Amino acid sequence: MKEHEAARWLSKDELCNVDWLPADMELVPIIGEYLGGAMSEKKIEQSCETCEFNFGNVCAGHGTRADNGKDTYGMTMDEADKMFPAGCDDYGISLDGFIEQEKMNGR
Repeated sequence: MKEHEAARWLSKDELCNVDWLPADMELVPIIGEYLGGAMSEKKIEQSCETCEFNFGNVCAGHGTRADNGKDTYGMTMDEADKMFPAGCDDYGISLDGFIEQEKMNGR
C-alpha cells in the first residue's frame, strides 16, 4: 500500500502538479471541475534555457533591457540569463521545451 507523502491545500491550478496515488487520479478532474472548470495543464518554466531563440551561446530574442530600459535584439546567453531570468518579451518555447512540457502532461 502506498501512502501520501504530504498533505497541503491546493488551488485548482496546482492539482496537476502533484504526483497523485493511482486511486486518487480519477478524482482529480472531478475536483478541478468542482473548483471552477477545466484544470490548466502543466507549463514549462519560461527561461532562456527553454526559449526557441537560444542558440547555444547567443540569444536571438528581442526585449526591453531591465538595466537601462532600451530595446535590444540579441546578446550573449550569459547576459540574457541575467537580464531576463523569467524570459523576455520575445519568448517562445523551444522544441526541446515543448517535448518536455508534453511529457509533463502525459502525452
